[in-house]
Amino acid sequence: MKSPKELDQLHIGWHYWHTRLAYREKPVKILTHEVQELRNKRILLVKVLWHSHSFEEATWESKEGMRSQYPHIILDKFQG
Repeated sequence: MKSPKELDQLHIGWHYWHTRLAYREKPVKILTHEVQELRNKRILLVKVLWHSHSFEEATWESKEGMRSQYPHIILDKFQG
């Protein structure tokens, strides 16, 4: 059985983790895309509309970053 101090630390850790998940931004829609050309590299960017934000607050994100953080979003139609 865990001591009260261990239980307090466990609760604090759980609360921190739960709070972080609760406030994680959720993408609603991919508005458009563009390719950014660097010296010898092309980066595909997607403009993301986020839950509880206006169109003016949409942000440009890398397609690969969005794919890794939000694998459920279909990004295949946005090609570079």
